[in-house]
Amino acid sequence: DGVGGRVLPIFPQNTPSWVRENPVKVSGGVVIYDYGETASRHDPQRYPFIGANFAFRREVFGQCGGFRTDLVFGPRIALGEDSEFIHRLIRKNMNLYYCGGAVVRHPVDLSRITLRHAARWATALGHFDARMEFEEKRGNMVNFLGVPRYLFKRLLKGLVLLPVSLWSSFSRYDWVRGFFRTVGMIREYRALGNKGNDQ
Repeated sequence: DGVGGRVLPIFPQNTPSWVRENPVKVSGGVVIYDYGETASRHDPQRYPFIGANFAFRREVFGQCGGFRTDLVFGPRIALGEDSEFIHRLIRKNMNLYYCGGAVVRHPVDLSRITLRHAARWATALGHFDARMEFEEKRGNMVNFLGVPRYLFKRLLKGLVLLPVSLWSSFSRYDWVRGFFRTVGMIREYRALGNKGNDQ
């Protein structure tokens, strides 16, 4: 029913070593999807295929619907429609395969490897994560002020770890991604709760 392949980054010559050494941790700035060169049935425990390299039988869209257009977070940031679509196919027991021989090489734009971009992208990703979690587990989590309690613990942990994150470029970048992803999730849960109160 569908197949996804590898997406390998092409780094410019002036790419910092910490970016080259941590491409998955810098995803969002670096586009990468790599589970090796072999072919196998898609493992639902892995990250879903990404839109840069996948294909589906036409009939799949008739059976499962198309990509969602409501997953827009912040100014001009749309993301997650590819992941949500794959999760929908998995729930409908579609046959999905990973093909390591199908490779897309994706140039890395170093202007996206900044703390500002990481904060914006991670916040949007947090909004997406919260929306998906809310739709899947609605009413099944312990909340405080409309937000799952575990997110407040994660936010506090991020604040405690801030001084430790300052010692290297990578640790700063990684901290920003994690912290602002949590912020995005809290904001989305608050927004979802306010919508529910308005109805």
